[in-house]
Amino acid sequence: MHIDIHNLSFAYGHKTVIQNLSLSLASGDYLVVNGKNGSGKTTLIKCLLGINPVSSGMIFFDHQDINNFNDWTKFGYVSQRFESLNYGYPITVDEFLYIYSLKRKNQNKRLKLLDKLGILEIVNENINNLSGGQLQRVFIAKAMLNDPS
Repeated sequence: MHIDIHNLSFAYGHKTVIQNLSLSLASGDYLVVNGKNGSGKTTLIKCLLGINPVSSGMIFFDHQDINNFNDWTKFGYVSQRFESLNYGYPITVDEFLYIYSLKRKNQNKRLKLLDKLGILEIVNENINNLSGGQLQRVFIAKAMLNDPS
């Protein structure tokens, strides 16, 4: 997937947090976003995910305007906040990943991801009982599950 950002700006009220950002990423490229608290890192991600409407500028995925883009299965995203996760009922790690899998019958893929992330032994554990590190790895598996670009 190719991502193009042209003169992206975003503001919360009168406070501009992203101003005239332009960049291009080809498939396989990595982007590291580093900055102080409140500098717009999460805001940029939310703009890329279509959560925050941009104040000005354009975002394109494979040369398609974000406003017309609809194949969100190409994206994998792990939030920095997951503490509020509480299903209130027992759900295993495998059941959780099953819910988010587009190819639900592919348990082998789910197991391979958990093994690759070093957490295969928790596949049948209640997701509400996991440590923070285990839960973060489960969310990484969820982000990788549907082969994002």
